[in-house]
Amino acid sequence: MLGDKNAMKTLGAIDPTKLDKAIMLELEALMASPQFSFVLVERSCVAAQGLFSWVRSVRNYYYVFKSNEQYRDKMVKGDIQTDK
Repeated sequence: MLGDKNAMKTLGAIDPTKLDKAIMLELEALMASPQFSFVLVERSCVAAQGLFSWVRSVRNYYYVFKSNEQYRDKMVKGDIQTDK
């Protein structure tokens, strides 16, 4: 991945709001591994620490997005009124 000249385009094209739950379960299994830590990644490849941070951020965004889904749906339907 780090040697791919189109890596930034590939990563930029990923929409964290449309990730599949199965993919997130695989990611959770990887992140639960003791070898998947920021310190160990940094020790093995400094360039990979940015990718590690990006993966962790996408994961966090996904869960925040999903946890607020019911409120977004209500806003879209107009069920939640705003104070003016």
